[in-house]
Amino acid sequence: MQPKYRNVLQLQLLLWLLLLPLALTAKPKALAANPDLHVKPAVRTVSTNGYRLTEGGHVGRWLLHILIGNRFACGASYYSPLYVLTSASCLHRHRKRLDTARVELVGPDLDDSSNYALIESVNVPKGYLYPDNYMDIAVVKLRRSLQEGEQHFVTLCQQPLRSYEKLTVVACGVDPTDSTDRTSTEDVALMEKRDCQPQYVKHGLRISETIACAREFNRGRYRMYEFGCPVTAGGDQLCGIVAWGPQMGGAHPGLFTDIYQVKGFISRVVKGMQNDSRRLERRTRRRRPKVERSW
Repeated sequence: MQPKYRNVLQLQLLLWLLLLPLALTAKPKALAANPDLHVKPAVRTVSTNGYRLTEGGHVGRWLLHILIGNRFACGASYYSPLYVLTSASCLHRHRKRLDTARVELVGPDLDDSSNYALIESVNVPKGYLYPDNYMDIAVVKLRRSLQEGEQHFVTLCQQPLRSYEKLTVVACGVDPTDSTDRTSTEDVALMEKRDCQPQYVKHGLRISETIACAREFNRGRYRMYEFGCPVTAGGDQLCGIVAWGPQMGGAHPGLFTDIYQVKGFISRVVKGMQNDSRRLERRTRRRRPKVERSW
């Protein structure tokens, strides 16, 4: 081969080697939005030390917002035609305004009147006491079912959170500055409680038996751990609910109520067996019976 051709081939090979890394890291085009999903399609994924953050994601049409007036209060999950699951501590903070609360589906047709309902009642375990996180679960009964026609519900995970290799937390809030839906998903890894508890000592918060801890990515503009929002093991399996805690801002591990630990309570409330539950109501001056725990 003549020297001039050899030089040309060498230059082409060098150029190919230089462009290869750019080709491998190029971002794929965003997927077209699916009208049956109400979370924007995945457009970017970042992986660091085993954690994965995806802007967007696929969440079934059982994801809900609980609104006080027109402001986002809590995330929630649609469990059955008249029942919704969320964080007891989240609703406790809004208990004086529950008469103005409504529950709505997170979807592209939010103006549809069949996509929201008012709250009939809220039941929490008798063993729950704010601001502790033991049994931080609320079963919300609606005055009417959401969405006429085909309805979508979550199923409860049949194993403890730690049994699942992969868990996904859903940030389901609304940006308070412009009222835009900022739903997104993030894969998380659970932590040992012995590593988690010391980070809450100064807050006087004990990590209870019904709580699991997880480490998250902190992405400034998204609050990935919004109270009441779901934690899934893929598909429509609800394995956890984001519990209350001072973890906002990314300085602390996230706290999840383990659905496996509270599913018995959920089932009993839905069946009308409420011996171990009480109504969440605003505080009144009336003396309550001793058998009923007051806030």
